[in-house]
Amino acid sequence: MEQPWNLEPDQWAKVLSKDTSPLKLAQDIRKGRNLPWVETLIKETMDSESILDLGSGNGQNSAVLARLNKTTTLLDWSQNNIDFSKLLYKELDLQGTFLQGDMTKRLPFDDGAFDVAFTCGVLEYFSDEQLREVIKEAMRVVRRRLIILVPNARSIPYQFGMWYMKKTKTWVWGGERPFATMKPYYNPNEIKSLKEFTVSTWHALNFLTMPGGVFAQKVLRKLFRMTEHPRTAKFGQGYLLISIVEKSYD
Repeated sequence: MEQPWNLEPDQWAKVLSKDTSPLKLAQDIRKGRNLPWVETLIKETMDSESILDLGSGNGQNSAVLARLNKTTTLLDWSQNNIDFSKLLYKELDLQGTFLQGDMTKRLPFDDGAFDVAFTCGVLEYFSDEQLREVIKEAMRVVRRRLIILVPNARSIPYQFGMWYMKKTKTWVWGGERPFATMKPYYNPNEIKSLKEFTVSTWHALNFLTMPGGVFAQKVLRKLFRMTEHPRTAKFGQGYLLISIVEKSYD
């Protein structure tokens, strides 16, 4: 099995800023043009105030939450991503805390410093050993829950599309690996409850970039009457696996 590997910080900044800018992203956020999984983050933080975004990228997810009056802290290992996020927040007239750092190291926060921590599209680049340490640290600094979003291993169009793009050297997302579940990486003694589901089959179809892929996307979306909604995907075919852990205080 291919071992996970990560892009360098400047490479991530280049990939994430392609085809967008703080101004354009701010306009999308104002108009409610959010990715389907953002609705899960909104729902799962309704009872919370302080939010930690681990591997915050361009800051889009946290900015949406900050507009809902959440206190957001963004940590990313790319200073360019942090700078982009600051500009995004400025465009939206928001306040946030921004830190450049490595989430595979001990986090610079006290125990239970945040109500909720989430990480979106990051953990797929870590080894099993790193994953357990990152999740252990994330659970240390939260009071309520941890939300993890990673590519879904059961998504057929995503897996097929990734295979084709790697074969044709058009894949830009580093050495990510998808997951069918995150359960093996949690400490069961820390868990009060756990739920997992997938979202956005529509987005998974975007990976079908081979000849005839666009036609296949249209046919499948029409055949299954797909819309870009935030609900749980049928047949477990969503692009992202969402794993939500409620922390135990016992």
